Parts: sequence; C-alpha cells; structure tokens
Amino acid sequence: MAEVLGSARRLTLSIESELVPSPVSCDVLLPPSHHTAAGLPLVLALHGGDGGIGFIDIIEAAIGPLWAQGALRDLIVLAPSSGRSFWVDWRDGSQRWETWLRRELLPRARSEFDAATAPESTLLFGLSMGGLGALRLAFKTPEQFGAVAAMEPGIEPALAWEEITEEHRAYRPLSLLTQFFGDPIDTGYWAANQPPAIAVANAAAIRDSGVQIRFECGDEDSLRLYEGAEFLHRLLQDLGVLHDYHLVRGADHVGPSLIRRTAESFGFLSWALDAPTPDQQRDDLLANLEALRDLLQQARSPSRP
Repeated sequence: MAEVLGSARRLTLSIESELVPSPVSCDVLLPPSHHTAAGLPLVLALHGGDGGIGFIDIIEAAIGPLWAQGALRDLIVLAPSSGRSFWVDWRDGSQRWETWLRRELLPRARSEFDAATAPESTLLFGLSMGGLGALRLAFKTPEQFGAVAAMEPGIEPALAWEEITEEHRAYRPLSLLTQFFGDPIDTGYWAANQPPAIAVANAAAIRDSGVQIRFECGDEDSLRLYEGAEFLHRLLQDLGVLHDYHLVRGADHVGPSLIRRTAESFGFLSWALDAPTPDQQRDDLLANLEALRDLLQQARSPSRP
C-alpha cells in the first residue's frame, strides 16, 4: 500500500525467496521525480540489529526536507527487513542474505522502478549491523557500487577472531554469532566476512575501483563501536584506501542525532554521484608548493666553489 508523503511516496513490497526466510518486507522511498524520471540512482539501505523498526522513518525524516529544498539528488531508497541476520550468508547455508541482496533484490528493484543499472549509480547505506553489511558488500565487490556510507558500523577492532575480547562482543552473545559463522566459530569464515580483514585482502581492488567510502561513529557510542571505526580508519590509511571518516562528538548509538547524521550520510552519497570537477585553486596551490620546495632544496644544497 502506498502512502503519500508530500511530493515523495512510500510503499512496502513483500518478496518471496528461497534464499532467506520469506516473505521479506522491503520499504521503498520514492523521490519527487520518480514518475517523470527514469534511471534514478538506487540506494540499498540496511538496518541495524533491532530488525529495522522505524528505520525508514529515520531515513524519510532525514532526506525528505532535503528533497523539498532541492538540496539532495533524487534517489530510490530500498530498505529490506532481515531481523538480526548480520546481512551475511550463514555458514550452514540456511540463510543467504548477502546473496539475496545481490542476486534478487537489486535486480528486481532496478526493473520494477526503472532505476539506474550502472555500478556507479548503485549506492549503499547502513546503520550499526547494517553498516557492517554495507561495508562488507562494498569491500568484497567494490566494482559493483559507486559509494558506501556506514553509520556506527558494528565491527570489532580486530583482523582475526582470536583478537576479539569479551568486552568487544559483550552485546553479541556467542550463541548468536555461531548462527552466522558456525559452531564452533569458523574463524576463516568470520574473517572473510569482516570489513577490516576484507580490506586487507582486497585493498588493491578497492583502491582501483574508485568506490567512495564514508563511515562514522559517535564518540559516546554505548556499544563502544568507535573502537572498531577508529581501527578501520587507521587500517585504510595504512592501505592507501581513500575514505571519509567522522568521529561525531557527543553522539550515542541511538537518539536524535541519528536523523542529522543520516542526512549527512545521504549528502555524501549524493555528492559521490557527481564526477569530480577540475579545481583550479587546488592545482595552483600544488604548483606553488612545488616551486617553494624547489627553492628550499636549492637553499639547502651546498654552494659550489
């Protein structure tokens, strides 16, 4: 059933699949121009571990005013519901959420809403567990996406399962994790699905793809997810992977800051859709700095007799 929200429109799909428990509910937010414009960019928005309750409301509250002001590109937003699935293919094969997103949901949405099919027009957004899922998708196959924006992603500050402390996964009981990664935990499978470890293994492809990356976390996050975000930030720096990273002062894992932060994340996705334009001021600055370095080098060189 469709609901009119000003000049935007919201509807819910019920999707059958053999890959995941069905039917899957998927909220869709259509922008003002949907009826008159074909080939709009598509945003796959992944909710957190609360099962997605209120997730589409946060997104609509964040980007609706931006659309009304003409301050955000028109985008089609897909927000499927998966429970506490980790957005991952489970080790035992019983649920294959990552495969479902790639193989079934995105192709159906592109066809049903006449959306853009190019990788650069396919974008990812995720919150908490969804931030983990969005980064996983982007890092595994960066050539398939134009940009990813992850808020407070649920990642640990570790490259291997053995490095995780009890404090780091206090909010995730072992009984939950064994559903996804095997019982006992298949440590290789765990690493193959964690963004920091994926980034190390796939750094060259991520750099070469040009995928735009943004992630953030509140510095008062009750789950201490700022530790994982900071770890990933420093790791990507060492790997030479360009990205935006923000530690949001005074922000927790929940609360009113989420709407503002969601608006900023979608602003990044909108920016990523536009090809970079020449920056003459930057070019002039670099030229002047190079000339200055030459002068300093000449001044430091010993004079010849």
